[in-house]
Amino acid sequence: MMNNELLTYLLKSTLAFSLFYLAYKTLFAKNTFIQLNRFYLLAIVPLSIVLPFISFSSLSSSQEFQVLLPQFEVSTNNIELGFSLNVSFILLSTSSLFFVAFIIKIAKMLVIVNKIKQGKISNYNPFSFFGFVHIPNNLDEDEKAIILAHEIVHVKQCHSIDILIYEFMKILFWFNPLVWLAENDVKTNHEYIADSIASKNNVQSYSKVLVAQLLGVNCSDLANNFNYEPLIKKRIKMMKKQKQQKLKAAMYALIIPVACVSIIATSTINVSAKTPVHQEDAKTEKVYDKVDQMPDFKGGIEKLYEFMGSSLKYPEEAKDIEGVVFVSFVVNSKGKVEKVNLEKGINTYLDNEAMRVVKSMPNWTPGKHDGKDVSVKMVLPISYKKS
Repeated sequence: MMNNELLTYLLKSTLAFSLFYLAYKTLFAKNTFIQLNRFYLLAIVPLSIVLPFISFSSLSSSQEFQVLLPQFEVSTNNIELGFSLNVSFILLSTSSLFFVAFIIKIAKMLVIVNKIKQGKISNYNPFSFFGFVHIPNNLDEDEKAIILAHEIVHVKQCHSIDILIYEFMKILFWFNPLVWLAENDVKTNHEYIADSIASKNNVQSYSKVLVAQLLGVNCSDLANNFNYEPLIKKRIKMMKKQKQQKLKAAMYALIIPVACVSIIATSTINVSAKTPVHQEDAKTEKVYDKVDQMPDFKGGIEKLYEFMGSSLKYPEEAKDIEGVVFVSFVVNSKGKVEKVNLEKGINTYLDNEAMRVVKSMPNWTPGKHDGKDVSVKMVLPISYKKS
């Protein structure tokens, strides 16, 4: 991806994830439907990754007749030299650093597990990591049984995979603080789930064991730590909380309108070098598809191509890319070019350059219908070709 394409995608995905997560904090976080909360926190990851590829405009089936102009071709002889900040390099470099840090954490975790298996260290609090469960030997049998039941829930429900998913999200979207907060909520949710199953309605005894295990050293944040201190009060409070009626679980269907809002919101984002469309007329004129006389570029098609040839440059950043860009525009009743839109693009830099030149066109001779000047929509194909 080029700079603008990557940045546009990341912004769209970040916005989608943020909307989903804020909906979770507002509507679901305090619910007792803890398994549904786990599903929601996992589901918003692929949703936020995929939704940016869905355009709101693509969901509309309405079509408009377009007048297709002859194709104009520009070659790399018209290359435009310039410098641009390589945002892609900055983003990917930082993500690479987070990936290295992640690999180091995995390595340290494996070293700890190996040393515990060899009996070289024993001062870690209870934790689980994938299929490995550590329980200190200095506990009585009742405590061991309670803690083992808790950690077995983590293992059976594959909670370590959830954590790894969010670790990768942090690598890709390290700049979004809500991703980091969401991972904390995932870990909290894991503890709620394990507590609800392991406590077996004996919350009082279970809570005493939980508090008794506060001393000691917690393992890596990649592990499911039994007694992570900041969560103790929240976990006990959740265990004692009265379960909500199952009918209220239907509120999780609200993820559908949240997804729709995300699609609409992300469809409006486009990071580019486009110049803003200047609209002078407050009223909207009727745009014709069939008229008695088509608009005419002053001087004819030859002058149009002469203008395009002198104005259009082949961006240096896209010098190795070929293809045809289709740009639509309306020649209004005064001959002014307006409502410039990208109908089909091939690359952000090439698309933006085509849009820029079309927007800079001088006035045309307007089209006529029934003896009156009218607005007509045109489409101009611009072919980029390496020489």
